[in-house]
Parts: sequence; C-alpha cells; structure tokens
Amino acid sequence: MGVVGKKRERGKRERFNLDQTESGGEKIDSLVVMGGVSKDVITKDFQGGDITVALGGTDINFSKADIQNSARLDLTIVSGGVKLVLPNNWDLQINTTNIMGGLDDKRRELPPTETKTKTLRITGTIVLGGIEITGYA
Repeated sequence: MGVVGKKRERGKRERFNLDQTESGGEKIDSLVVMGGVSKDVITKDFQGGDITVALGGTDINFSKADIQNSARLDLTIVSGGVKLVLPNNWDLQINTTNIMGGLDDKRRELPPTETKTKTLRITGTIVLGGIEITGYA
C-alpha cells in the first residue's frame, strides 16, 4: 500500500494495511511527499518493507508487531523525518548513508539478563533529514 501526500489529523492514528509476502508474512510500502502519516503496525509476522519520505514526516508504531527472526526496513528520507516506536527487545542493525542527516536511537538499554532475539535491519539513505527511534515499556 502506498500513501501519497496524505495529511494526518492531530492525534489520529490509523492501522497500516500491510502487503502479504510469498512466505505469508507482511510488509510495509509507504510513500509520503509533502505531507504526514501516523500509523500503527499490527502483525505477528512483520518482514520489513520500504518507506520513502520527501518533505514530510512519518510516525510508525511497532508496539503491536512481532517478527519471527529478522526483518529489513529500507528507508529513503529527503528533507523529512521518520519516527519509529520499536519494542526494546528487538536488536537493531543499522546500515544507512547519511548526508547532512542522522539517526538517533533513544530506546532504553536492556538489563544483561534479557536477550534480544528479534533483529530489525534498517538500511537506506538520509539526506537533510532524520530518523528517531524510541521504545515502549
């Protein structure tokens, strides 16, 4: 599903309509140009997807999502921002190219007794923009 230039209403969140993969999992496909999107991802088999933002913003909440082993999220951000709310027990592998942009992981550290068994690989390009990653308790 692609979302183009859709304005978000303050405080209103919608559920992502996820695309089915050949293996039965679900993926995101989102395009935002000069607008904003605020969505919740609700699935037990998230496998990744593509998010493109130009001159806008996207807030995506994964607090009701789960991944089986690993997933890849490819982000392309040009003069915009993406905020991701991720479970604290997901391990992040970040491989982005940043040109006058950046990524900030604000999640809390897990105690040494807790292990991270799920892996989210974030790849992509950030130009004049940013990604903020927060967690939930």
